[in-house]
Amino acid sequence: MRRIFIIFSLSYCISLMGQSSNIYEVQSGEKYWKNRKPFEGYWQQDVHYKISASINDVEESIEGIEKLTYYNNSPDTLNEIYFHLYQNAFTPNSYAHNLRKSGKIKTTFGEHELKGVGTDIAELLVNGTSIKYTIDNTILKISLNQPLLPNHSLDFEIWFETFWDKQDGGNMRRRMKTFKHHNVTHFDGVHWYPRICVYDRKFGWTTDQHLGKEFYGDFGIFEVELQFPNQYVVEATGELENREEALPKELRQKLDIKNFRSRTQTEISKPIIANGTTKTWKYKAINVHDFAFTADPTYRIGEAEWEGIKCIALVQEQNAHGWQKTADYVSKVVKTYSEEIGMYGYPKIVAADARDGMEYPMLTLNSGNWPGHRYVIAHEVGHNWFFGMIGNNETYRASLDEGFTQFLTALSLKKIGNLDYYQNPIDKGVVFNRYLNHAVNDNNATLNTHSDHFNSAERHGGGYGQVYFKTASMLYNLQYVLGDELFSAALKNYFNQWQYAHPYWEDFKTSIIQYTKVDLNWFFDQWLESNKTIDYRIKSIRQAKDSSGKISLIRKSTMQMPLDVDVVFADDSVEHHYIPNTYFVKLSKAKKHKTWIGWDQLNPIYTFNTTSNKKIKDVIIDPSGRMADVNRLNNKKKNRLNFNFSKYQRVNEDYDAYNLRWHPNIWYNGNDGLKFGIELYGVYFGNKHKVNSSFWYNSQLFARENGNSSNPFSYKLDYETRIGEKMDLILSSRHLDGVILNKVGVTKNINSSSLEIFAKSINRSTRSDVNYLIYRDLWSPAEWNNTLNLKWNKKIKHFNGQSNILVSTRGSYLWSSYNYARINAEYKRTLSVNKFRVRTRAFVQYGVGNYAPESKLMLAGGNNEEMMDNALVRSIGIVPKEFEGYGNTFNHLHYKGGLNLRGYSGYTAINENDTRSYAIHSGTSGFAGNLEIDFSRYILPKTSFRGLKLNSYLFGDAGWLQNSTLGSGLRADAGIGGSITFMFNQRNYIKPITIRTDFPLFVNRIPAAEDKYLDFRYLIGISKAL
Repeated sequence: MRRIFIIFSLSYCISLMGQSSNIYEVQSGEKYWKNRKPFEGYWQQDVHYKISASINDVEESIEGIEKLTYYNNSPDTLNEIYFHLYQNAFTPNSYAHNLRKSGKIKTTFGEHELKGVGTDIAELLVNGTSIKYTIDNTILKISLNQPLLPNHSLDFEIWFETFWDKQDGGNMRRRMKTFKHHNVTHFDGVHWYPRICVYDRKFGWTTDQHLGKEFYGDFGIFEVELQFPNQYVVEATGELENREEALPKELRQKLDIKNFRSRTQTEISKPIIANGTTKTWKYKAINVHDFAFTADPTYRIGEAEWEGIKCIALVQEQNAHGWQKTADYVSKVVKTYSEEIGMYGYPKIVAADARDGMEYPMLTLNSGNWPGHRYVIAHEVGHNWFFGMIGNNETYRASLDEGFTQFLTALSLKKIGNLDYYQNPIDKGVVFNRYLNHAVNDNNATLNTHSDHFNSAERHGGGYGQVYFKTASMLYNLQYVLGDELFSAALKNYFNQWQYAHPYWEDFKTSIIQYTKVDLNWFFDQWLESNKTIDYRIKSIRQAKDSSGKISLIRKSTMQMPLDVDVVFADDSVEHHYIPNTYFVKLSKAKKHKTWIGWDQLNPIYTFNTTSNKKIKDVIIDPSGRMADVNRLNNKKKNRLNFNFSKYQRVNEDYDAYNLRWHPNIWYNGNDGLKFGIELYGVYFGNKHKVNSSFWYNSQLFARENGNSSNPFSYKLDYETRIGEKMDLILSSRHLDGVILNKVGVTKNINSSSLEIFAKSINRSTRSDVNYLIYRDLWSPAEWNNTLNLKWNKKIKHFNGQSNILVSTRGSYLWSSYNYARINAEYKRTLSVNKFRVRTRAFVQYGVGNYAPESKLMLAGGNNEEMMDNALVRSIGIVPKEFEGYGNTFNHLHYKGGLNLRGYSGYTAINENDTRSYAIHSGTSGFAGNLEIDFSRYILPKTSFRGLKLNSYLFGDAGWLQNSTLGSGLRADAGIGGSITFMFNQRNYIKPITIRTDFPLFVNRIPAAEDKYLDFRYLIGISKAL
């Protein structure tokens, strides 16, 4: 018996050798996850990091020793362990680099990146024993000699060195960065240490390669020592444990932000003199899943406090005047989130001035000055609730923290700004406008998508931005469905349930449904698993005299929602109505109607009656403005129209109204003289009901002597609207500068391609209408040129530029005076070679039949039909009179298009065959190649100056034009040119205008009157040639 007892005791002791006391569990106390499990049976792993690191501010590297105790709380035996080495993502041929290559994004690397160094591992021990490991870019894999059993732990020791990209020399977006300012170096230390991957209940090991977006880590304790040169001021995750040594009171007073209120200081002060020594900053953080730091010799400190939580503003001295209110603002943000979501769980929060917008536990990296940086601070501080305390797997589903934080951002901005009411500008600007702009433009992403899988796009492209705005909109719509009180209570319950744990979307759904006891699967399926949208419309309002009204609503899109509807009567009294879509009825004082059961094509129409017989003045669907309806213009009987002076700026997007802007439009041409008119520009979310119209009175003032306009008025009307998924209807009509033009068609966009089909009719009724033209001999009066057209356009990205393919075909159509057909193809490419920018074009066309002269293929440039699209060349009067027409020698006006042999501009291009001479400046078929080599950056240190862009280039053109059996022969030109482009403010509706001066010094075919192939020639070009 004694022998059995001894054997048992020895076995028990051996088993304990794999276990160690879990300090995290002891020090975390009631916040420890085992003391507050989200549900019975839940588990997660624990970590305890001890890191000692030394920062080399010259080499811009960090050497460290990491000691990690890893606790296996799972029911599984682990035979492998994985670590993240995040900084390896920014080296040549990494997975992140290969993703950029697949997207044809040119990548440049910094000094360290180019050497392929991110995080180097010098030595790795497991329980004191050296062990082999393999590295696949950002993932380090260890095959254990002995498995890690459940409820046991492992001790790791790792000697490592991590490199910054010196002064951000590369162009891959990385958060671990340095930058120079005022002769000092700023450091942001993030994702800098080997970080153990998360082993969780959903995936087991989460080993996603880092592609530049999101992160995921285990909760635990971090004890970190950072050794910096003595002049640096440091902040980091956790509490500073050696404050008297690192930041004594006397130094803290010198660094106080109040000492730097004035912006008149010309030099940065030096309260700490660099003396070649170092200082160690010791931090400890509990209940966090990451550790980050920031350091800068010019950091100055502001501080406020709320409920014992230190709210710190850390700002570079030159910006300190603009951060005086920031610490107090941070405290207000913390207060708002604590009261509205749940109490902040850490002892401090830092908002640092770091040219960034990124979140880490207790530390946020921001940019800008007061008051502009309130948005980024509200957002990044909010991440300490969703990401910090709610530790979701953002690498897998970033929407679960980014979208929730976007919701919080709007919440704090309106609470602190006293804008907490329905239809406020914060909700619109921060959430709804951005979501609806995507949804209306058919860029509505499915939220339940891996964070790296949004069309493999970088940063916020490919629909990734919707993890912010669609998710936040979803939360507003969940609030709309449940009612304010129930939603608020449910969200607080979710936060409390999953604080310091790892939820997924299914956990959020379960938490909300179990708390509210409402079946919301229909809601989450629509928002998370589909790209459906909401669109309800008032179908009809019928009301007999002295009787109640009958109102019919129609669901135009496929997403269903309950509806709040207000009926406004003639006496301005309001009757509130509530139409549920399930058997759940939210708390509301509105009149409740029978349930509208329906989705997709089932029961799209619903009718209800008012209780009053008062005359109905208006009906409003969703008066709160929270329902994310993609077309709110049809949500009211009386649509709101904003008609204002444009100030020559683009229309501001507003989903609640149609914005129509006007401004005076004064123009001139030689026949009409001065034209006095008005221009209208309207749009709803970029592509709905887009109107661009102008109306003029043709005064005849200052008309040329031959001005004989018979049209006192002229107009231009363009209308475009979305009619299907990435499909637009296009209507155009004009009676302008002598031409009558009508066009109707549709455009379909598919990824980087577009397909357009349209019918077009153009006519000039009389000879006086032809007199508007610069090239009058190339248009026959009273002839209708009616065509059916098909265009396919494809944009292609390359590493060093981009290209464009355009294939177009046309044929004469109903009641046309002509009978012709043609097909052409154009390939354009722009590429960068060192400082050169090379532009090339290849063009070919084949045409047959009785051709309209205004649509013929031109040897030198665009034809008359193409010139109608440019106000500078569609009529006489803008360009000098001597530039008009074609003659027996070269002229001086060029407009892009055709074969684009600019050296032959204005020349009839006489050619000869065996029987006669003939002009060949226009034809039906031909081919050409065009080249420009832009060398601007070799002669100008800067090519753009406050709305102006300068370019200089060499050019060459060659081609062959055919007109029936008559050909031009191969013609070519070459020379040098320069252009100036007038670029208007991005908010301005006016497109850039380019004026060129080209010198075609060489042509291979010369007029009879000339004898030099190489000679001085010049031309003025309107718009870019290529």
